[in-house]
Amino acid sequence: MTPAHPLIHVLIRPRVHAMIRALVLAVACMFVFPLAMPTRAQNGFPGSLPVSPEVKAFAARYVAAINAKDSAKLWSYLAPETRACVTPQNKDFYDAIFGSQMEDTIPPNYLLELLPVNEGNVKAMSGLAYFPVKPEHQLQIDYQTGNDGGSIILYLVRQNGRWFAGQPCSTEKNIADFRAGAADRAHYKDLAAQITDPLRSQLLKLLAAGDTPTAIDQYKSATNSDTRTAMLVLHALKQSTQPPPPPLPVLAASK
Repeated sequence: MTPAHPLIHVLIRPRVHAMIRALVLAVACMFVFPLAMPTRAQNGFPGSLPVSPEVKAFAARYVAAINAKDSAKLWSYLAPETRACVTPQNKDFYDAIFGSQMEDTIPPNYLLELLPVNEGNVKAMSGLAYFPVKPEHQLQIDYQTGNDGGSIILYLVRQNGRWFAGQPCSTEKNIADFRAGAADRAHYKDLAAQITDPLRSQLLKLLAAGDTPTAIDQYKSATNSDTRTAMLVLHALKQSTQPPPPPLPVLAASK
């Protein structure tokens, strides 16, 4: 659903569900910008690299942890340098952002693409995020549910014979902007809470079926809202029906 953020990089893609997640991250004051991503051809992306069995296995474990909503397992798949970015002072931020990747259930027919790191995207992140360890490759995981789809990018690093996700860390300014956006996020939650039946039931049925485009049109027609508002309200509505994602593991006390 969406573009980049510190622990998981979600792309802005043409599919509506991905656009909603991108917009949600924008309201959350995440760094959102158009990424220079190639279009998937019939046989994959230009410049795609062979996906080794080890990388496939890592992707399968990562997807399984997302679907199980297992934050501790996902945490263990991050490079130590990325985990070191999370402190007791900023854990609230990373809890919120890290949890966003567990909103979806990824179907088993997801597609993998292993690509060289896009240095243009890395430069676009500067000032908003930074890599604590230089990634070797970027692994893209694409999935589709009904008319909705999403993409995840993991920045791969290999340490001690194992693959890890060496995700970028956020700058202090980006964290401060996220906290400053709390009122905006609460506003869209309030709008979602004001939706009553039969519209509420109709929208939830469409969202559950992976038909977000129709849900957006229906909400806009019923409320005379613009597309941006409809996207954010529907995301909040969907979130309201799901248990909150588990937080990151408790951090060890600093020495």
